[in-house]
Amino acid sequence: GPPELALHLDCEDTVLLERILARGGLTAREAKLAEEEGKDEGEAKAVRADDNIHTAISRLKNYHKHHRSTMDWLKKIKVPIVEIDCSGSKEEVWQQLMAIGRLMRPAVKLPSAAAPTSSATGGDKSVSEDMQWIA
Repeated sequence: GPPELALHLDCEDTVLLERILARGGLTAREAKLAEEEGKDEGEAKAVRADDNIHTAISRLKNYHKHHRSTMDWLKKIKVPIVEIDCSGSKEEVWQQLMAIGRLMRPAVKLPSAAAPTSSATGGDKSVSEDMQWIA
């Protein structure tokens, strides 16, 4: 069926481009050297190959090309659209997402506490523990 809710993460293009280019880190070669030298994982973070101005601009053009038609379609099928201002800090954006999670909680069926997590989500915690940010 149709989505029950859509989140529209709104951010100025210039802010988005600055964030993409600033997340940087080390090149893959520098990360490998750092890892060999025993530096921690944060220091050994590699730069994504697509974190460059050309790819970012191309993706923004694609977004703008399809954005209006996507929003119109969601409105046509009467999907509520929640606007989220993403121009603030990570923490401010996260607070907005948590608030939406709290509002949606009655409508969302969470996994049972007995359900194990996959190794990708971090070990022996239950899925419910991983989703406590909704609470």
